[in-house]
Amino acid sequence: MDEAVRLRWLQGRVPAARPVAFADEDGAAWLLTIGVAGRTGDAWLDHDSALLPVIVAAFAGFLTQLHALPVDDCPFEAGAALRLAAARRRVGAGEVDVEDFADDHLGWDAERMLAHTEALYDPDLHQRVVTHGDFSLGNLLMDERGHVTGCIDVGLLGVADPYQDIAILCANLGELDPAAERAFLDAIGVASPDRQRMAFHRCLDELF
Repeated sequence: MDEAVRLRWLQGRVPAARPVAFADEDGAAWLLTIGVAGRTGDAWLDHDSALLPVIVAAFAGFLTQLHALPVDDCPFEAGAALRLAAARRRVGAGEVDVEDFADDHLGWDAERMLAHTEALYDPDLHQRVVTHGDFSLGNLLMDERGHVTGCIDVGLLGVADPYQDIAILCANLGELDPAAERAFLDAIGVASPDRQRMAFHRCLDELF
């Protein structure tokens, strides 16, 4: 349901998959969308790693467009306080996959990750823009020329700090090529990234 309503809201605002049907029955849900042409960023990289600069430019352009949407028009809240509350519930329920933590967090338990994340949180540093919520290389489709054809997996979309998106994609790109991460930051106009906010959102994402 979260994905469906957000995709409907995105229509006409940024390229996004168009939902046509949604069903929820006996605890299972199905969402049908019109097919989106192109491939995801990670699929293009698997096809041809030389496309990395094109992919970086495409993702930067899309994110700039998304973050420029008027926050007053967006009915979805996704700020850090809400995400932290959800993370606490997930930790308490034992729903965090600690085996999926990044290399620098291997061996940590969920409680340690939560405590570390909370220590990084400073609400005074956060801004408000419309965010994707899970802005990874696998959640934006494009053609080989870098034309974005649609975003997917928008169930966490909402008004939040821009680093919610920046941190996730930078983590993706940094694993591939630090120069690509730097090019992305330059393209979105972030000359000196806020490392505390970057670390906070990267750690927060580990809990989901």
